Amino acid sequence: MAPEPFRRASSNLQFANAFITRMQRALAGREANVINADYVEAETFKPVKVALWYEGIQRRHLWRTFSFASLNSADQQLTAAKAIHAENVDLMSLPKYENSDLAIAVQMPKPDERSAWDDVIDWLDRTSHQVEVFHDRLSIDEKAPELAVA
Repeated sequence: MAPEPFRRASSNLQFANAFITRMQRALAGREANVINADYVEAETFKPVKVALWYEGIQRRHLWRTFSFASLNSADQQLTAAKAIHAENVDLMSLPKYENSDLAIAVQMPKPDERSAWDDVIDWLDRTSHQVEVFHDRLSIDEKAPELAVA
């Protein structure tokens, strides 16, 4: 029996790992305390993936990530954005997150698949304090130091 072919990590996983790593590096040495990173919040209706939750000087910051790179249609992207919105509503209803600022880091879809991008961002903006858009891995390196607010 032949072995299973090698499977690449999903674009969501790759993007999340890159974002978490760079944000933790940017937070090091600042007055910030990482409460939890790369975990699943199970107290919600359905489990919700969280990238990073940390406490700064004045506020707590909650980051979620999502890659739209593999979604090839406007319908797929809008459906995903609505699902993320619903998860965010559920997540932010938990008492432990009530004093947290929710931010979402998103990787854009391929250039020829961005016809509904403004609508996607509108859905993501509804429940978050910030939506940060990344074009590629290099943009994470550039933006992480300024996003890592203590």
